[in-house]
Amino acid sequence: MSTSVRSSRPLSATTSATGASGAPRIGVPKPVSSSVLQPVQTLSYQELKKRDEKLRETVDSLTCELSALKSSHDQLKTEAQVEKKNIEIRMQNLERELLEAQEQLIETSQKAVDLEERMQSSYEKMMLNGINPSSCTYFPQDALDASHMSIVEEKEALEHQLSALEERVRLRRERASDLLSGAQRMVHTLDSRILI
Repeated sequence: MSTSVRSSRPLSATTSATGASGAPRIGVPKPVSSSVLQPVQTLSYQELKKRDEKLRETVDSLTCELSALKSSHDQLKTEAQVEKKNIEIRMQNLERELLEAQEQLIETSQKAVDLEERMQSSYEKMMLNGINPSSCTYFPQDALDASHMSIVEEKEALEHQLSALEERVRLRRERASDLLSGAQRMVHTLDSRILI
């Protein structure tokens, strides 16, 4: 019968931490190097108070700046809306002026047509009665021609005036369209930059 003899040699620090085989024991904390530990920075009450005051000043400054931007935004938006309304009023006035010129031209053209019809009718009646219109003292040809020419000239002047007015309206429409587009773009840009 054999007997086992236990060793009376005490375990070393390495053996107690890792075991006899060198494997780490479960539950044994790993020693922390002193170089890893950093001192915790503590701030005094006065320093914290100064930081808080500085942050408050920054917040107040940004709040004022935002308020000023919103005020400027509202003002520009109002001005854009007023300008848009003024453009619309001017366009309405031009459209009304153009309509009046067209009506006046139609009226003058009708006068010229009526005069020509009356002249033709008078000529035909005089010829049927054996009267030569050019030798008639009570129906002078020159007077009729002058009246007719006056109406024709008035018609031509109105046509020229209408053409010029139509060109003005066209240019104003283009200008108004550009201004309205610019005002709408400005309002859209301001709205996208500042939430109201």
